[in-house]
Amino acid sequence: MTLANGAAALDDIRVLDLAGEIGQYCTKLLADLGADVIKIEPPGGDLVRHLPPFYGDEKCVDRSLYWLNLNTNKRSIVLDFDKLEDRMTFEKLVTTADVVVETFDSGYLDRLGLGYEALSKIKQDIILTSITGFGQTGPRAHYKAPDIVGVAMGGIMWLAGDPKDPPNVPPWKQGYISASIHAAGGTLTALYHRDLTGEGQHVDVSMQEAVSIAQETATQTWDMIGALRCRNAHKGVIPVDVPGIGPYMG
Repeated sequence: MTLANGAAALDDIRVLDLAGEIGQYCTKLLADLGADVIKIEPPGGDLVRHLPPFYGDEKCVDRSLYWLNLNTNKRSIVLDFDKLEDRMTFEKLVTTADVVVETFDSGYLDRLGLGYEALSKIKQDIILTSITGFGQTGPRAHYKAPDIVGVAMGGIMWLAGDPKDPPNVPPWKQGYISASIHAAGGTLTALYHRDLTGEGQHVDVSMQEAVSIAQETATQTWDMIGALRCRNAHKGVIPVDVPGIGPYMG
């Protein structure tokens, strides 16, 4: 987004991107808004580089179209957090940054001495955005959470598909996309709060909670009339056929 004076909305913001697949759309959105996003990859490169489809059907770490789509407008550096000197390099980068986005298992950065409390001692107003399947705390905090788990536990698989079918997995990894969108919104809100107060904060995003917001009126239907919304194919919440809506069969 470009402002009236030609500046980008976040052109004065630097983001350190430690995100895996679940959070790379978040940092893409921040980059598209003008932020200087530095993608920090482990030795050997990010695992998303190995995901299809590949340009020209040639499997290569530099030809994954999925990777390229999620990482436009970013710069890149390789750091090995198992090495003390690389962790020290990261700490130096934190002094120049506004936001750190990460998707590690809850508690991982704390064990490295790079959790929110440690980072806020390096940069008092730093914003740490953490994206996981079920948040930083609670009984499911350490559950593994690929996209299919997010869309199932968030409820939208139950609503997707034809009534006679089993629950359907929505296309294009909607769990990851939902988590990233809410993480980007939470990060922007934290930046606005910092502008007003000078305070940084830890933004904690649960994919399950982010996905649950995409259930349309399912929650209200249960709360208000005690009815369970079910799969209704292309009709959604409208129980009638509407011309021009839904799949076409040739």
